[in-house]
Amino acid sequence: TRILAAGYAVGVLTLTLFPIVVTYGEYANLMPWTNQINWIPVPSPDPSILANVILTVPLGMLLPLMSARAHTTVRVVGITAAVSLAIELTQLLMYVVVNNARLTDTTDLLVNTLGGLIGYVVLYGAARVPALARRFATLALPGSAFAANTRTGAATAIRPVTGARAARF
Repeated sequence: TRILAAGYAVGVLTLTLFPIVVTYGEYANLMPWTNQINWIPVPSPDPSILANVILTVPLGMLLPLMSARAHTTVRVVGITAAVSLAIELTQLLMYVVVNNARLTDTTDLLVNTLGGLIGYVVLYGAARVPALARRFATLALPGSAFAANTRTGAATAIRPVTGARAARF
């Protein structure tokens, strides 16, 4: 699972941060960095929206398999949103520092978070099939949220945040 996660992280970094194109002088983009941020999410038929959803589906599946902290839908969505925000802020920082042509977009942040949620739902939906549940249990790291749910027999359901658990979040 750690090797899968490392390969996934390398792939995400490669897709979101590279190539780094450094432009200065007469070929530089002279727009202020504040113009590089799309503040208002815009739904559009842009194919990159689907790509951004697909980009974080594996993250939503890997988090419960690797971490004990990713034991609720809200936590997985929160972690996915934080990772997506880190990527977007890194792209903005790269524009400020080396004048790279990446754009920071709130639509990307939202659809990446949606992808993490979809991955989480797919993981626990697939865990309802006994053969897949056994396969995921072998991938789950000891102490992870999925491993803990498997021991208690709760791996077949998504755990909503309610009552006392909501207060602990």
